[in-house]
Amino acid sequence: SAAIVVRCANGPSYGYDKGSIKEPLASRFYQHVFQIDKNQHAIERIRQLFANALSYPCPQRQGDFGVSEHFERTDDDAYLVFNHGTTRVDKHYPEVYWQELISKATDQGWNIKLPWGNEKERSRAQLFAKNNDKVQVLSKMSLCEISQIIANAAGCISVDTGLSHLSAALNKPNLTLFGPTDPGLVGGYGNNQKVLLASDYQLEMKDSSCAASVEPAVFQPLNPSIVWEEFSTIIDK
Repeated sequence: SAAIVVRCANGPSYGYDKGSIKEPLASRFYQHVFQIDKNQHAIERIRQLFANALSYPCPQRQGDFGVSEHFERTDDDAYLVFNHGTTRVDKHYPEVYWQELISKATDQGWNIKLPWGNEKERSRAQLFAKNNDKVQVLSKMSLCEISQIIANAAGCISVDTGLSHLSAALNKPNLTLFGPTDPGLVGGYGNNQKVLLASDYQLEMKDSSCAASVEPAVFQPLNPSIVWEEFSTIIDK
């Protein structure tokens, strides 16, 4: 559909050739096409497409979204942001796992900030914060205000959600947890970005006493011990 819109636009059109996209027919709608390796992150492919279309050398260094410097820096960075909200029910990391993960983080001295976008997410955040004074449920915020919070965080743990990509764009160490979806070549892009795919792990009941009852079940093998250990490799304390 995007190719058709480009074709209808008044001006030259550029896009991927038939061997560089999943829908080869789309290449017929472009006036100029380029061969771009499909086995790259989607952002790298776009960078190369623009470089070819506008005739400039594509930089070899990793791309930078150029947004982090637009947010005010504070001395308070001794906190983590846990991006727990997402649209699909089966993409949610289990609540019982979040609670255990939060305990691991606060036991090591971290403060946790929990954003939310609707009342259901707010209720979940309040459950996570119950009886733990190191966990703060944020007030209702605009995307810009949430960006300011993330920009000053030491790092983030996220589910498959837009705030995960925002965390990456703000150059925050970020661990993203995938259950039913596969990050493929569209996962977090930036420095200190790491993804964990639940299907890459085997369920070991000894690792978590609550593993047998977690929902969504797809996340059962990806217990909080694994998540915290992996997160510790990209975060400095």
